[in-house]
Amino acid sequence: ELKKCKTIKELYETIGMESFEKPAQWILYLWALMPIFSIWSHFYWGYRNGFREGRDLIIWASYRDMMLLISELTWIFLAVYALGCILTKYKRDVRSEKRPWNYCFLGMFLWSVLATICSQDVNKSFWGSEYRYEGLLTYFFYVGVFCLAHVVSKEENRLKYFRVFAGIANVMSLALFLQDAGVPYVKDVFYIPRATVFFQFNHMGYYLCMSTLCAVGLFFYEKKRKGRIFR
Repeated sequence: ELKKCKTIKELYETIGMESFEKPAQWILYLWALMPIFSIWSHFYWGYRNGFREGRDLIIWASYRDMMLLISELTWIFLAVYALGCILTKYKRDVRSEKRPWNYCFLGMFLWSVLATICSQDVNKSFWGSEYRYEGLLTYFFYVGVFCLAHVVSKEENRLKYFRVFAGIANVMSLALFLQDAGVPYVKDVFYIPRATVFFQFNHMGYYLCMSTLCAVGLFFYEKKRKGRIFR
């Protein structure tokens, strides 16, 4: 059927816009798996570097490269998806998506763009500092993830993602326990106290706050008693 398509519009109509949900879900999985990638990076470069100074620069650079790669993949996918929505005049039932946080998020992003334009150092405001990289470019990444999550509309697929996110957070929590207990090798790999793969323990705290809220939500959605106990 795809070979018979003569226009891009026909190609989208044959594929079906609903089929974009699964790829969006898998890209979200890649975002959720980034801490696991960072764990591997910490062990790999730690042992290869012999736990000498300077390894953190290599680890942070590899993490940033991974984030840029997934961000590019996210925006390429969203561009393809948006083109399909325009050509096929695809309309979803968005009644459940008209929530205040959508407008709040849009307002925050537009305000950030205005702040960057009016900044005394536009270059730094866009790219961020060498330590944090929390410039406007990173806010574009946030928007990409936010839009990607909206593509995943089926409740069962959203719950699958939340389960993956919560499961990975449990791995991170285990790493934190082992680090805090001073387990050999682990304490050498994660050398910033109580931070695991992050730059500072507060960052790990933010991550645990999000994963805890996710686990609480899964607890309420879980129908079986054993599942609730597990959550």
